[in-house]
Order: sequence, then C-alpha cells, then structure tokens
Amino acid sequence: MMIANLDRAIIVQFLIGLALTVGGWLFFVQPRLDELRQLETSIVESRARSSSLGTAASDQLAQRARLLRAQVAQIDRKNTIALDSALLYARITSLAKQHHVLLQSLQPSTVPTSSGETDVVVCRVDLTIRGGYEQVAAFIEALDGFGGYLRPSTLVITPAQVGGEPTVTVRLGCDALSFTLPPEIAQLQGGST
Repeated sequence: MMIANLDRAIIVQFLIGLALTVGGWLFFVQPRLDELRQLETSIVESRARSSSLGTAASDQLAQRARLLRAQVAQIDRKNTIALDSALLYARITSLAKQHHVLLQSLQPSTVPTSSGETDVVVCRVDLTIRGGYEQVAAFIEALDGFGGYLRPSTLVITPAQVGGEPTVTVRLGCDALSFTLPPEIAQLQGGST
C-alpha cells in the first residue's frame, strides 16, 4: 500500500507541477507571445504601407518631373520666336489672314538687343493693320495666344471709312521677348523619367 501511496503522491506532484507550468505559461508566456504576434503584424503592415506610399510618392514625383519638362519645353518654344524674325513675321502674317485684317506694314524697328543684367533679348516690331472693328479686335486679342512672348508697347487707333464701311487702322508696336533659361532649369530639357 505504501508503494501505491507513493505512486499517487508522485502522480499528484507531477500533475501539480504540470498545472503550475501550464498556468505559468498561460499567465506569463502566452500574453507575451500575443504581443509579439501583434507587433510582428503591425511591422509587416507598416512596411507594406511605407512601400505603397513610397511607390505613390515616386509616381507623383515622376509625374511632376514630366510636367516640369513639358513646361520647360513650352518656354523654350516660345523663346525661339523672338530670335527667329522669319518665324515671327510668318506668325503675325498668318494671324492677320486668319482674322481678315489687311497687314499694311510689318517691320522691325530695332535690332534685337540684350539686357546685360537680365539676359532678356528684345526684338521690337512695328506693324500697321486695317480692317473692321471686330476683326481688328480679334487680331489684337489673338496676339495674346501668339505662341511666343509678345508684349504690346504702343497702340494708335485711327477710325476711317473705306467704301462706306467703318474701318479702323491700327499702328501697333510690340516687343518680342526671349530669355536665357537658368542652367538648373535648362538641364530639365534633357532629363528623362
């Protein structure tokens, strides 16, 4: 009987030890494991978010760079008009035909000059046009969307009658402007995304 009691005592002690071990596990270790799993999950989610944010930011940056390159290319196209007098005169002549006004004279009044402090080249052009009030007004308005940097500087309007129709003769002085792009901006033209 003593051996049976001894066996029971060992089994009871074993079960008490097992219960303490499981209880300790559930009380101390299991909550820490849950915290570690939550931390690991949040790290993985954070990495995924930062990766997607990095991709989105990178895409936005690339799109912004393309937009800036397009704007620099547009500025460069507008710059060339003041430097190419044949192109300048052809565009003015085309606008006159498009708006049905008679281009009576078109001549440069000065040789292109550069301002030493601002690197702006100015080519002065004087023109005289004649036509109906609406056509002349439409022509002058079209100069705003000219495709180059054109700044009206003088305007003289003289009303007249041609064949019984009211017309207007306009003498218009314009400055065609061109400027040198700073090197930081000019280098955007050659870049690619």
